[in-house]
Amino acid sequence: MNTQTLGQRLRQARERKKMTQQQLGDIIGIARESIHGIEDGSTKNPRCIEKLAKVLEVSPGWLRFGDEKIDALDVESLEVAEMFNGLSPELRKAAFAAIKALKASS
Repeated sequence: MNTQTLGQRLRQARERKKMTQQQLGDIIGIARESIHGIEDGSTKNPRCIEKLAKVLEVSPGWLRFGDEKIDALDVESLEVAEMFNGLSPELRKAAFAAIKALKASS
């Protein structure tokens, strides 16, 4: 399991390309402060993941979740995964149980 945050993965990929926050922001059309916000964790769900991934030559799934396999999921599944990821361990357990119950009843 990848313990890095989205911001840490973004910084790692950006530095691997030897780019500054300003350069990356200029390329994808957002402010340096926006890149900084993603990297420091204050922006949790940026709308520019696809653009960032393309410029940095990484997959959107790796950038978001640290897992290449995630790319095969549709947008709705990714949104659910992002919401689930933001829950406390107790709420994750409850959400997982609710999903299992829904699946069993269908």
